[in-house]
Amino acid sequence: MKGIQIKPLLVSDADSIPALTKTGVRRDVFPLTIYSSPNYNLFVQNTILDNSDTKFFGAYLEGRFLGFAEWRTHKDELFLNNIAIQEGEKGLGVGGLLYKYGLSTLKTPYMKALALDVFHDNKGARSWYEKLGYKVHDITYWHVAQQLVKSTSENVTYQVINREQADEHHQKYGFSMLTIQTKQGHYSIGRITNYCFRMDVKGIVDQDLMGALYELDKNRKLLTLNKKPNVEGFKQVCTSLRMKMSLTHQRGGIYGYQNT
Repeated sequence: MKGIQIKPLLVSDADSIPALTKTGVRRDVFPLTIYSSPNYNLFVQNTILDNSDTKFFGAYLEGRFLGFAEWRTHKDELFLNNIAIQEGEKGLGVGGLLYKYGLSTLKTPYMKALALDVFHDNKGARSWYEKLGYKVHDITYWHVAQQLVKSTSENVTYQVINREQADEHHQKYGFSMLTIQTKQGHYSIGRITNYCFRMDVKGIVDQDLMGALYELDKNRKLLTLNKKPNVEGFKQVCTSLRMKMSLTHQRGGIYGYQNT
């Protein structure tokens, strides 16, 4: 549609991002993502103002906000983290305009690939990305479990390296990352609202880590994103696909981009 303008997302529209993001995530999966955090809009605002490697673009028609795209720039890869259109504005080609603008603005000659994640059951989005030229590169399985009751007789040895900074970030945005050290190693543990701990599947066998998480918050669920379709004691809740497109060869797709 003529008149649609794509430009950096206005800070005033950051409040619309959590609800828009929610439209592309299953209701039972949304609480497992940082987008469910109560202050995620504040995180978006500060990301825009900080001029970080994460870029938000908005689509506008006569001042009306239609949708957005979120890109993450890396040295050799451009990652499309999110793209969502307002319910009443779909079918106008807004998604294609946001995608094209992001590529033309952020892609550099040093980047070797474009990448994105999409949920397996989001067939509409998957079909669109395939038409653009993306192919499935990897599969990630999401598993959730309740924490097991820890015996009071067990001696748990661990240290939270960054507790003060993580708590400050969590209070501000509603999500954070803890660095926990045990006798077996270091672990990066995500905290998503008050709902779950996000962790690598390798940490499940570390009894000190499991005990640490129970002591820190026994009511949180455990979430692991991994390459195994089955994890003992965990329930698989969804599957996401990492899709990629090489920038080293000429390709077709909707826009027929070619690396320079």
